[in-house]
This record gives sequence, structure tokens and C-alpha cells, in this order.
Amino acid sequence: MGKEKVWFILNVALGLISILLLLNLFGAEWPNLGKARVLLSREEPFCAGGWKEEINPVDLDSCCSAARKQLECTFLSIEINGNKVTRECHTGKFRVLLNEPAYQLCREQSYWKR
Repeated sequence: MGKEKVWFILNVALGLISILLLLNLFGAEWPNLGKARVLLSREEPFCAGGWKEEINPVDLDSCCSAARKQLECTFLSIEINGNKVTRECHTGKFRVLLNEPAYQLCREQSYWKR
């Protein structure tokens, strides 16, 4: 009786895996963790850009484009205008500062995935 139960569970698991592989073969798209994190976040996307010490809020489309052009994005934790900033994309003294929802939304853009 114990062996039959194990075989049944194994067959069901293999069946589910085969269904997922077939769906993947036919091009089904799966939601990624980044989009789920943005939807579950209570924070509004926030982005700021700056040269040297001057930092100003920037609209999200311009921000994503500018952040993608930078050489490096690093993790940090600071607060700007009451918004917690967690990412800094920078080249030299120019930098783009994003909170986590903004960073995840930017990473969803087609030009970021290249």
C-alpha cells in the first residue's frame, strides 16, 4: 500500500512537470518575481537624478532610460524627500537614484533586457 501511494505521488508530480514543460515549449509567459514585488509593494515608484550633490526628482520614463545608460547600479539605503532609495546607478559624478518599485519597473522595460 505504501509503494502504490509513492508511485501515485511521483506520477502526479511528473505529470505536472510535463505540463509545465509543454507550456514553456509553446511560449507561455510566466510572471516574474520583480513584477509581483512591485504589485505587492505599498511604496510609489520614486526616482531622482543628480550631478555631484544636486539631486532632483525625475519622471519614471526618463529615469529608466538614464539608469540603463549608466555603467553600474549598486545597492544603497538613503532617504530623499521622504522616499527610501535603494539603488544608485552611476557613471562618475552623474547618478540616478531609485527606490525598489521604480528599479523593478525599469527592469521590466524592453530596452533594459538587452
